[in-house]
Amino acid sequence: MGKEPQKDFQKPFEETKLPKEEKQGSLPKEESHKDFPKEEKHKELPKSDAAGEKQIAPHEHLKIAESKAKDLEDMLKRVQAEFENYQKRTQKEYIERFDLGKMDFAKSMLLFADEFENALKHVKGEERKGVEMIYKSFKKSLEGQGIRPMESIGKRFDPYLHDVIKQEASEKEEGIIIAELAKGYYFKDKVLRHASVIISKKKEDEDPKNPGVCDVCG
Repeated sequence: MGKEPQKDFQKPFEETKLPKEEKQGSLPKEESHKDFPKEEKHKELPKSDAAGEKQIAPHEHLKIAESKAKDLEDMLKRVQAEFENYQKRTQKEYIERFDLGKMDFAKSMLLFADEFENALKHVKGEERKGVEMIYKSFKKSLEGQGIRPMESIGKRFDPYLHDVIKQEASEKEEGIIIAELAKGYYFKDKVLRHASVIISKKKEDEDPKNPGVCDVCG
């Protein structure tokens, strides 16, 4: 039996190129490769033209900077001066409020001073020396608090310092204080209590019907 010739099952492979499917919405090849117009770049204008300002010379810049620095310095000086004035004003107001509280206490102490004054008018001998020593110590404590007596005898009447109780005929010039019924006092530079006084008046001016009538008491 003779052998059958072997069939050549291996066929030459022929590459077959399938047509590519066209994508939907894709442009034709010719149109897809068209060059689109490139965006034009904005040309930058010179700063001086774009801002609408003129070029400033370097020395002008220096003058402007010096002017601004001087303005700032003046402003700082004004602020500092205003702050210092504010500190002084608030400190003064605080002291005044504190002094007002001390004045109320000082007025209550004057009652004791009046009692000492009256006691010295009636006490004599050894008792008077004791009262004088106590009164002297008391006056020192008042002075330590800024309270000092007002000297009125022989001074001219001052409505801001004295309260006139009456007028009396005297050889002295009219309006001179000749007697003191209640001593006046200062608290620092303020009047703590007005002095109650009697002032002089000329003898010929005295009204015989109303002797001792005060013409300035109101």
